[in-house]
Amino acid sequence: TILGSVALATYNDARLPDAYRGLLLGAMPGKHVLHAWKAGGSGTASGVAEEFDLLSGPEGFVPVQAATGPDGTLYVL
Repeated sequence: TILGSVALATYNDARLPDAYRGLLLGAMPGKHVLHAWKAGGSGTASGVAEEFDLLSGPEGFVPVQAATGPDGTLYVL
């Protein structure tokens, strides 16, 4: 699969703009990115409406996990 063993998190806080709410986030260390997927339509089989790199960096940027704190802060390990 495209995700393989990617650690996933969901962003549901209001601290980032509304467009980011509900994003599925996946750290991809080999690609040096924190990738984001936005579900399309309604229901579980609706598919992906949009996907993009939320954060990217040089070879030294090796994200392995994303999480949100109790205050809505987005952490990238």
